[in-house]
Amino acid sequence: SFIKTKLRTLPLKLVVAGISPVRGQKINNMLEALKHVRDDTEVFVFVDSDIRPKQSFLRYLVNPLQYENIGVTTGIRWYLPEHGNLGSMLRSIWAAGALPLLIDKRHNFVYGGANSMKRKTFEKANIRNLFEHALNDSFIITNAIKSVGLQIYFVPQCIVVSHEDSTLSDTIEFTNRQTITTRIYSPPFWWTVFLTYSFSNLMLLIGIILLIFGILIKGTFILPGLLMLSLIPLEIINAAYLLPVVVQMIPEHSVQIEKLKWKYYCITPFTSILMMVNSLVSLTTNEFTWRGVRYRLVSPSQTEIISYND
Repeated sequence: SFIKTKLRTLPLKLVVAGISPVRGQKINNMLEALKHVRDDTEVFVFVDSDIRPKQSFLRYLVNPLQYENIGVTTGIRWYLPEHGNLGSMLRSIWAAGALPLLIDKRHNFVYGGANSMKRKTFEKANIRNLFEHALNDSFIITNAIKSVGLQIYFVPQCIVVSHEDSTLSDTIEFTNRQTITTRIYSPPFWWTVFLTYSFSNLMLLIGIILLIFGILIKGTFILPGLLMLSLIPLEIINAAYLLPVVVQMIPEHSVQIEKLKWKYYCITPFTSILMMVNSLVSLTTNEFTWRGVRYRLVSPSQTEIISYND
């Protein structure tokens, strides 16, 4: 296979870049690491430090690069709560919304925490220069690969699971940060999400009002109210359809997912409210704190560091 002939075991080297005043710190460390690659390196693999890859993860991730039309391969993260508190479940469901997009070649994207590409592709797409003043590697790589006419290939075997819980405040901070980043880096996608969830939440609000009004006056408003509220069971059905697909991709976690499935079903409708809140927050600010560093996103090519903890 491609990976057998192209990759071999090499010693590891820890490289730390320090704080950059002009870019995101993850990208800053990636750029520093790229200064230390061997001259005969043919493939770059970028992964987050907190992922837990399965056996043969690297083989699955790299092997599709043998096809010339594939510019980058990608996995995706699945947050699997340990205890299933509200914040953890909301984060898991919120992040899971990206999974169906990866199957659509027109709208798929690169997950920054697990992806690979050939070195020549990295250079052809000018990604190193695009990283210079950027914060988000996922959007940068996605747009760069598509701009040179190559495909993004999702590898189902490379779903990486994070076993950790999240408080509600941590989840809101995380989802706000992701949504602000999306508004700056991909306005069309942000508008799609904003309009979709604004409409769905407006429908639910009108449905609740009509239902209450219909009950109080015993009028004909009950049926329209119920029809509008039918969005809730549809969202639950969607979750019930998605979970078995995820179990097929990560069968080793089937017991834990089965244990949490009713929480997934019941909390899913609240995720649309969270997404609308995230969108509204992102309209008011382009600043957020990420791992002790306060950022202001001016544009995809301009990142300002406001402050950071020593």
